Amino acid sequence: MDFELDDEQRAFTQTASDFLRKHLPGRGPDRVPMQPDRAVLAACAQLGWFGLGVPDAAGGAGASPVEEALLFRELGRALTPGPFLPTLLGARVAVAADDLELAGRIMDGAVIVALAQPVPHRPELRLFDFENADLVLLVEHTSALLLERPPARRLVCLDESTQLGSAVRVANPAAVAASSSEAIMDLGMVLLAATLTGIAEATRDSAVAYLSIREQFGRPLGSFQALKHRAADMATEVEAALSLTTYAALSLAEGHPGARLYCLSARALAHRAALANARANIQLHGAIGTTFEHDAHFAVKRVHILGEQLEPVKVTLRRLVDEPSPLGDH
Repeated sequence: MDFELDDEQRAFTQTASDFLRKHLPGRGPDRVPMQPDRAVLAACAQLGWFGLGVPDAAGGAGASPVEEALLFRELGRALTPGPFLPTLLGARVAVAADDLELAGRIMDGAVIVALAQPVPHRPELRLFDFENADLVLLVEHTSALLLERPPARRLVCLDESTQLGSAVRVANPAAVAASSSEAIMDLGMVLLAATLTGIAEATRDSAVAYLSIREQFGRPLGSFQALKHRAADMATEVEAALSLTTYAALSLAEGHPGARLYCLSARALAHRAALANARANIQLHGAIGTTFEHDAHFAVKRVHILGEQLEPVKVTLRRLVDEPSPLGDH
């Protein structure tokens, strides 16, 4: 496997980064990361983001999970909110269901998909980033369903930039499109891992930048050995998450028999790295890091929300324990 990016991948990554800085550059009036509106989502669709991994024959870009992971890494670095993950996965569900018309509308940005998850032991769904959505994606044990967006009420969310809603769950919903959940979940795990890796990178960079300019006793904070060690720990978390996420994406692209194990592992490890770095970023910023006026807290909140999407990270860990090793019984 080749972990080095080629020129096209570097150019794609730079284009995505530039677009996010230009169109989703910062915070709203309450210092909350801004949700993309339909116009921005349509512009993302024009860049091919929602059909990035859909085969050429179905109207997509024909890219691999590696390029998709690069995109979501940039979304994580920019802490970009919005229904990017369910819309991209929704296009895959439509293609797998042979509904190429619906797939085309999703890839064109005409149909936006939110994420729906069942609430355990209750006839209820939690909806993420649903207010601009036309459909919702519900991924369960054996099936991935695209459903009409149900009536929902807005809930207060830990992450102010995430639109969280509650809807009544219908016992046997009529699916707009349906497919097996296995491939959808595998890809979803990799893309969540990539997003979390991007957050781990961004918080590392934020902490290092602050340690380089903030002085104490006439010296930059970063010159003190204890703080150097904290920054080195953050860098190590990033390298572990990035390496495993890249390996998982490459394994998925190449159809490796152990790809699912690597996808689950990447999601779990990247979640740990992002949470550790987001917390360390607050601490290394000192008193200012604990205030709402600084952006450090947004990363911690986003990591907690991402830890519940598609499936809680604790469920991922349980599945990881039960997943057969590609090394067999050795």
